[in-house]
Amino acid sequence: MPNSPDLLIAGGGPAGLATAIAAACQGLSVVVTDSHRPSIDKACGEGLMPSAVEALARLGVHPDTTEHTPFRGVRFLDATAPCASAQGLFRSAPGIGIRRTRLHQLLLNRAHSLGVRFHWQTTVHAVENTDDGFIVAHTTAGLFRPRYLAGADGLHSRIRSLIGLEQIPYGRSRIGIRQHYAVVPHTDLVEVYWSPHGQAYVTPISASELCVAFVYRSRPSTRDHLSLFPALEARLCRATPIGVTRGAITLTRSLRQVTRGNIALVGDASGSVDAITGDGLALCFQQALALVQSISVDDLSSYQQAHARISRRPRLMSHLLLLMDRYPALCARVLRAFSRRPSLFPDLLSLHSGEEPLRLLGSGGLLASLLCLLSF
Repeated sequence: MPNSPDLLIAGGGPAGLATAIAAACQGLSVVVTDSHRPSIDKACGEGLMPSAVEALARLGVHPDTTEHTPFRGVRFLDATAPCASAQGLFRSAPGIGIRRTRLHQLLLNRAHSLGVRFHWQTTVHAVENTDDGFIVAHTTAGLFRPRYLAGADGLHSRIRSLIGLEQIPYGRSRIGIRQHYAVVPHTDLVEVYWSPHGQAYVTPISASELCVAFVYRSRPSTRDHLSLFPALEARLCRATPIGVTRGAITLTRSLRQVTRGNIALVGDASGSVDAITGDGLALCFQQALALVQSISVDDLSSYQQAHARISRRPRLMSHLLLLMDRYPALCARVLRAFSRRPSLFPDLLSLHSGEEPLRLLGSGGLLASLLCLLSF
């Protein structure tokens, strides 16, 4: 029945669309609601790590070469002393830089092609469980009786609140600001400039455009963000800002539980890691695939376990990187160590990106690498 789908998804952003695509590929009937209309934009670094690109391919989404720019790895730089830098290349496949709005449209096109139905400008405002195992969802577009409900409605998830999985306090938050620049990219890497104020992430997204995301612990006193990153300011002195400046909150939050009955949370609604990892989209795509796998066998407990496994590495790396953000002296020391021992950064990048198994102990383990860093 039109209002009794197998899966109702609250949220039409990347997490919701990825979940819809994965479910439709399994032959499930899917309805997506969202309080906005497409395309949905968000301030972010617009870089997809190799794990995110791989998950996109599993969803059947393959950006055309004219729609994105590949990047081969990551470079860290001291924003005040550009000679202190370190870089690492991905060992398996490149990442890609792509406009958030274009990525959203590609996901939306794929969902439409699979028969997913949409109710835009629609909000879920109440949820009830029924004795026959279904859910009654009260929305501004009427009642729905799905077998499963997925909350993919972001950091301030209404679904999470409705089913009592809200967690207080929220955790550590930072401020992100995104600006595009018209300029020929000077590198095929994602560059991360570190300053006492925060980080600036530079991602090539086309042959003539860069995305720069500034992330701060507190709101800066100036709107001239480049002035807080002298090395980047010198690099972009002839670049022209284009489009509107967008802001967002990046939040570190972990939930003890991401399911309740036949309702599950996915993406930022289910917990989040700071944007410092670059793993946000990879996480939501991987969670979407895991959730649908659990729905296909009618066992959301397996999703709870998969969610914890998927989140483990990004959370650990987020905590380590945020230590560098919080303590500028530590950050400067780590960057010097990377410069003096060039093999360290590529090894840590491989651990971070999932190209190497995460091991804490042993000669190639994370602990040994950290001790080596601190010995400089």
